[in-house]
Amino acid sequence: MRWIKFLYGGVVAGSLWGASQVSLPPLAKAAQYYFSQNDYSESLNLWSQVYALQPRSEEAMLKVAELQLMLQGHDAAQRTVLDFIQSNRHRLSPSSLEEVMKKLSYFQNRFVKDEAQSLYFQSIAKIKLKDYSQALVLLNQALSLEKGNLLLLESKAQCEKLLGFLGKYYDTLKVASEVAHLSAHWTENLLESRYYFKDFSEVLSWYETQVKPNLTYRQKLAVAMALIEKGEDKEAADLLERLSQVGLQKSVHPLVWYGYGRIFLQSPTMKGVAAQYLERFVSAMKSPDSVLIEGWDPYHCDEKLTQAQSWLSKS
Repeated sequence: MRWIKFLYGGVVAGSLWGASQVSLPPLAKAAQYYFSQNDYSESLNLWSQVYALQPRSEEAMLKVAELQLMLQGHDAAQRTVLDFIQSNRHRLSPSSLEEVMKKLSYFQNRFVKDEAQSLYFQSIAKIKLKDYSQALVLLNQALSLEKGNLLLLESKAQCEKLLGFLGKYYDTLKVASEVAHLSAHWTENLLESRYYFKDFSEVLSWYETQVKPNLTYRQKLAVAMALIEKGEDKEAADLLERLSQVGLQKSVHPLVWYGYGRIFLQSPTMKGVAAQYLERFVSAMKSPDSVLIEGWDPYHCDEKLTQAQSWLSKS
């Protein structure tokens, strides 16, 4: 509890909450009083009433979320911030939205219990020694104490992937996605895992809800490959065209050439073009590491290489 009192006693209050954007009612003074008396439950009750009266108040929302983090855990705190973002995204300025996102990240990665934090640091030491099995044991113990902590979930997912527990890795990503769906990196990993487990419809359901120009390279690649698997060749080709323009990428992922080849194979008059793209893919696969994404191949590229070679032998 010493850490709790230090965290909530002033350091965070000064740096995290900042000035109120909405004039708060007198009820807020009572909430602050109970907070100063270490009656956090009553303070949360009163701040919740303030927030209900002022649903656009960033300050009230953050104080509710911070007290929820202390008393109810990560899930409740993160849900409060995520709901606020959803309700106010079009009203918030870009700078205000960025600040709220930073505070969301703070809640997602903050430890509440000393024992969970200690177990986390022990797991990091095991990971450095490549003892991923023991690290995973420690991380699961920590998560039993502190459900929803993204630092713990990220390390757990990393260990599961390195140990080859890909089903468990996928499950961990799905758990994290409930609160981390605004994070591009978490979403990239989840989409790639959905493709690996052939959940193509889940990839496309996610795609339908997105602002298309804002997608990352990896998100576009996952969607393009899922579209091909579902027979949506025209939209897939549009994405592949964007993916073939390197831009900030160091190189084009070889799957782009496979995707083009597979699409053009569907047209009797484009077999020659298809062969050119497939040959390009086969050539790129001479360096197998070129298809790896964060150390693994979620797209089954070895199987696709066999397919491409078979198609080329018949052309």
